[in-house]
Amino acid sequence: VVLVRMTSDSTRAAEHRRNYKNAGEALLRIARDDGVAALWSGVLPTVGRGMLINMGQLGFYAEVKGQLMTRFDMAPDSLVLMFAGSLVASFMANALAMPADVVKSRLQSGPPMGVMSCIKSTAQAEGIGAFWSGFGPAFSKVAPHTVISFVMLENLSRIVTGKTAL
Repeated sequence: VVLVRMTSDSTRAAEHRRNYKNAGEALLRIARDDGVAALWSGVLPTVGRGMLINMGQLGFYAEVKGQLMTRFDMAPDSLVLMFAGSLVASFMANALAMPADVVKSRLQSGPPMGVMSCIKSTAQAEGIGAFWSGFGPAFSKVAPHTVISFVMLENLSRIVTGKTAL
């Protein structure tokens, strides 16, 4: 909540900015002004986002890797295979998780409201595409992380167990 509020503060009109001096002050002011429960605003979409990211990364990586190995007779330890599988997994994880991420950020930075109210108001005001706003920057953040993570996982697994992980 603190991170989202601090980073979104500059996008607010000057008279509505919170002007936090640092994260500690933001934490204390949120608890004091909005109540301690406000520190957990957006927790459901945050957990959902985490689940969707992991489902997209793990599920699509394993499936794409299997399909590429079968269709193009690629070796399981091929760097090209790991890279391609990771990129597709990153894209799909991002596509799955972006709606939850948008809802989470709006719940944490805006006025108090429920998850369903946020979804409904966003869809009505901005259309369904609003749930994927910021896809490019989010993908550019997730993709390198996913590629590095899976290439390292596969290679470490091969070194330790003698076979690839996924």
